[in-house]
Amino acid sequence: MNKLEKVSSEVYYARTCVSTFSNNDVDFLLEGAKLSPRNRCRICFHSDTSNKLHEMLVAYLQRTYVRPNKHLQKSEALQIVKGAAEFVFFEDNGKLIEKVKLDADGRNGAVYLRVPPFVFHTIFISTPEIVIFEATPGPFDPTDTVYAEWSPEEDNHKAIQLFRDEFFHRKV
Repeated sequence: MNKLEKVSSEVYYARTCVSTFSNNDVDFLLEGAKLSPRNRCRICFHSDTSNKLHEMLVAYLQRTYVRPNKHLQKSEALQIVKGAAEFVFFEDNGKLIEKVKLDADGRNGAVYLRVPPFVFHTIFISTPEIVIFEATPGPFDPTDTVYAEWSPEEDNHKAIQLFRDEFFHRKV
């Protein structure tokens, strides 16, 4: 079991020499997501934001909203551990490019996804909860993430619901 340091209501750092994750960590994160205002929680396995590789186990509840964003310098690698979701990619103007189904059991979607830089993306969660393992290059630079101007901000709940209704059911 990892010794965890709580950094915020939704972020923990593993403070052990050798890091692992188990079903206990998945359950811990899901409980944390239920208590988080943004309905998500993560364990970071890298020691701090300056590391060259960031590895995280992240739990999201179905009601969470991840604002469409793109990264200017880095890609992301995701492996779904629990649940199912759709990862959605957009052109800069908001036009839908592609939807990729993710499914932890691999029967109804991919278990792995690489998100390239320079492409707007978001995730729609299909099951009550999901857990994803994510790896991305560091160090963390908040200026590397650009949010889509055509997408609702996190506090605009009515616009978020309209956005979900429009894109979750739209065909490519």
